[in-house]
Amino acid sequence: MCFINYFFFYFQFNCSLIYYIITKMIHWIFDLDDTLYKMKGNTFDINNIERYPKLQDLLKLLPGNRLVFTNASHSHSMNMICNLNLFGCFSAILSRDILMGIKPNSNTYFKLIHICNIKPNDKVIFFEDTPINLLTAKQYGWKTVLITRENDPDKDKYIKLPFIDRRY
Repeated sequence: MCFINYFFFYFQFNCSLIYYIITKMIHWIFDLDDTLYKMKGNTFDINNIERYPKLQDLLKLLPGNRLVFTNASHSHSMNMICNLNLFGCFSAILSRDILMGIKPNSNTYFKLIHICNIKPNDKVIFFEDTPINLLTAKQYGWKTVLITRENDPDKDKYIKLPFIDRRY
Protein backbone atom coordinates (compact mmCIF):
# COMPACT_ATOMS: atom_id res chain seq x y z
CA MET A 1 0.00 0.00 0.00
CA CYS A 2 1.25 3.44 -0.87
CA PHE A 3 0.63 5.09 2.50
CA ILE A 4 2.50 2.31 4.31
CA ASN A 5 5.52 2.82 2.05
CA TYR A 6 5.51 6.53 2.80
CA PHE A 7 5.10 5.87 6.53
CA PHE A 8 8.29 3.81 6.69
CA PHE A 9 10.16 6.26 4.47
CA TYR A 10 9.18 9.19 6.66
CA PHE A 11 10.30 7.60 9.92
CA GLN A 12 13.53 6.21 8.51
CA PHE A 13 14.78 9.42 6.90
CA ASN A 14 13.22 12.39 8.68
CA CYS A 15 15.68 13.24 11.45
CA SER A 16 13.75 16.36 12.38
CA LEU A 17 10.67 14.47 13.61
CA ILE A 18 11.52 14.96 17.29
CA TYR A 19 12.06 18.68 16.66
CA TYR A 20 8.56 18.97 15.21
CA ILE A 21 6.98 16.99 18.04
CA ILE A 22 8.54 19.32 20.62
CA THR A 23 8.10 22.68 18.88
CA LYS A 24 5.00 22.44 16.71
CA MET A 25 2.01 20.30 15.93
CA ILE A 26 2.03 17.83 13.06
CA HIS A 27 -1.21 17.39 11.13
CA TRP A 28 -1.52 14.27 8.96
CA ILE A 29 -4.36 14.85 6.50
CA PHE A 30 -5.65 12.01 4.35
CA ASP A 31 -8.04 11.95 1.45
CA LEU A 32 -10.25 8.89 1.73
CA ASP A 33 -10.84 7.20 -1.63
CA ASP A 34 -7.73 5.79 -3.34
CA THR A 35 -5.57 7.01 -0.48
CA LEU A 36 -6.56 5.03 2.61
CA TYR A 37 -7.94 2.17 0.55
CA LYS A 38 -7.82 0.84 -2.98
CA MET A 39 -10.54 -0.80 -5.02
CA LYS A 40 -10.16 -4.08 -6.84
CA GLY A 41 -11.66 -3.36 -10.25
CA ASN A 42 -13.10 -0.16 -11.66
CA THR A 43 -16.54 -0.03 -10.04
CA PHE A 44 -17.28 0.79 -6.43
CA ASP A 45 -18.37 -2.20 -4.40
CA ILE A 46 -17.79 -2.45 -0.66
CA ASN A 47 -16.75 -6.09 -1.20
CA ASN A 48 -13.97 -5.03 -3.60
CA ILE A 49 -12.01 -2.95 -1.10
CA GLU A 50 -8.43 -3.96 -0.44
CA ARG A 51 -7.94 -3.99 3.32
CA TYR A 52 -4.61 -3.55 5.05
CA PRO A 53 -4.68 -5.21 8.49
CA LYS A 54 -1.84 -3.12 9.93
CA LEU A 55 -3.15 0.24 8.71
CA GLN A 56 -4.95 1.06 11.97
CA ASP A 57 -1.82 0.37 14.02
CA LEU A 58 0.37 2.42 11.69
CA LEU A 59 -2.00 5.38 11.71
CA LYS A 60 -2.12 5.38 15.50
CA LEU A 61 1.68 5.55 15.61
CA LEU A 62 1.67 8.89 13.81
CA PRO A 63 2.26 11.67 16.33
CA GLY A 64 -0.01 14.69 16.24
CA ASN A 65 -3.38 15.25 14.67
CA ARG A 66 -4.77 12.79 12.09
CA LEU A 67 -7.61 13.99 9.84
CA VAL A 68 -9.67 12.81 6.89
CA PHE A 69 -10.37 15.53 4.29
CA THR A 70 -12.61 14.23 1.53
CA ASN A 71 -14.99 15.33 -1.21
CA ALA A 72 -17.15 12.32 -0.36
CA SER A 73 -20.39 12.69 1.57
CA HIS A 74 -20.19 12.36 5.33
CA SER A 75 -22.30 9.19 5.32
CA HIS A 76 -19.97 7.55 2.76
CA SER A 77 -16.92 8.68 4.74
CA MET A 78 -18.21 7.27 8.03
CA ASN A 79 -19.29 4.04 6.34
CA MET A 80 -15.83 3.55 4.83
CA ILE A 81 -13.95 4.46 8.04
CA CYS A 82 -16.03 1.92 9.98
CA ASN A 83 -15.75 -0.71 7.23
CA LEU A 84 -11.97 -0.32 7.20
CA ASN A 85 -11.89 -0.61 11.00
CA LEU A 86 -10.28 2.84 11.27
CA PHE A 87 -12.79 4.37 13.65
CA GLY A 88 -10.82 6.09 16.41
CA CYS A 89 -7.77 6.72 14.21
CA PHE A 90 -8.79 10.26 13.27
CA SER A 91 -9.56 13.32 15.34
CA ALA A 92 -11.89 14.63 12.62
CA ILE A 93 -13.53 13.46 9.42
CA LEU A 94 -14.13 16.52 7.28
CA SER A 95 -16.36 15.87 4.29
CA ARG A 96 -18.03 18.11 1.74
CA ASP A 97 -21.14 18.14 3.95
CA ILE A 98 -19.22 19.40 6.98
CA LEU A 99 -17.07 21.95 5.11
CA MET A 100 -19.88 23.04 2.77
CA GLY A 101 -17.53 22.86 -0.20
CA ILE A 102 -15.14 20.62 -2.07
CA LYS A 103 -11.47 20.47 -2.94
CA PRO A 104 -9.72 22.19 -4.66
CA ASN A 105 -11.72 25.29 -3.61
CA SER A 106 -9.42 27.38 -1.43
CA ASN A 107 -12.26 28.31 0.95
CA THR A 108 -12.70 24.65 1.82
CA TYR A 109 -9.04 24.42 2.91
CA PHE A 110 -9.44 27.68 4.83
CA LYS A 111 -12.42 26.23 6.74
CA LEU A 112 -10.47 23.06 7.54
CA ILE A 113 -7.54 25.13 8.86
CA HIS A 114 -9.84 27.03 11.20
CA ILE A 115 -11.91 24.04 12.35
CA CYS A 116 -8.76 22.06 13.15
CA ASN A 117 -6.90 25.03 14.63
CA ILE A 118 -3.93 24.62 12.29
CA LYS A 119 -1.36 27.33 12.98
CA PRO A 120 0.95 28.86 10.33
CA ASN A 121 4.05 27.20 11.84
CA ASP A 122 2.47 23.76 12.15
CA LYS A 123 3.67 21.00 9.87
CA VAL A 124 0.92 19.64 7.63
CA ILE A 125 1.39 16.55 5.47
CA PHE A 126 -1.43 15.93 3.00
CA PHE A 127 -1.98 12.58 1.24
CA GLU A 128 -4.17 12.93 -1.85
CA ASP A 129 -4.81 11.15 -5.15
CA THR A 130 -5.79 14.22 -7.22
CA PRO A 131 -2.95 16.55 -8.21
CA ILE A 132 -5.05 19.73 -8.44
CA ASN A 133 -6.06 19.28 -4.79
CA LEU A 134 -2.39 19.23 -3.85
CA LEU A 135 -1.79 22.52 -5.65
CA THR A 136 -4.18 24.30 -3.29
CA ALA A 137 -2.60 22.56 -0.30
CA LYS A 138 0.86 23.69 -1.40
CA GLN A 139 -0.41 27.29 -1.54
CA TYR A 140 -1.09 26.95 2.20
CA GLY A 141 2.46 25.69 2.77
CA TRP A 142 1.57 22.04 3.31
CA LYS A 143 3.82 19.12 2.40
CA THR A 144 2.10 17.20 -0.37
CA VAL A 145 2.13 13.49 -1.11
CA LEU A 146 0.47 12.24 -4.28
CA ILE A 147 -0.90 8.72 -4.11
CA THR A 148 -1.30 7.32 -7.63
CA ARG A 149 -3.08 4.28 -8.95
CA GLU A 150 -0.77 1.66 -10.40
CA ASN A 151 -2.63 1.77 -13.72
CA ASP A 152 -2.78 5.59 -14.00
CA PRO A 153 -1.37 6.43 -17.46
CA ASP A 154 -0.37 9.95 -16.31
CA LYS A 155 1.46 8.99 -13.11
CA ASP A 156 4.92 9.57 -14.61
CA LYS A 157 3.92 13.14 -15.57
CA TYR A 158 3.04 13.96 -11.97
CA ILE A 159 6.64 13.68 -10.78
CA LYS A 160 7.44 16.88 -12.70
CA LEU A 161 4.76 18.95 -10.98
CA PRO A 162 6.52 21.45 -8.68
CA PHE A 163 3.81 21.42 -6.00
CA ILE A 164 4.15 17.70 -5.28
CA ASP A 165 6.74 16.84 -2.64
CA ARG A 166 6.47 13.04 -2.85
CA ARG A 167 4.71 10.59 -5.16
CA TYR A 168 3.72 7.00 -4.40
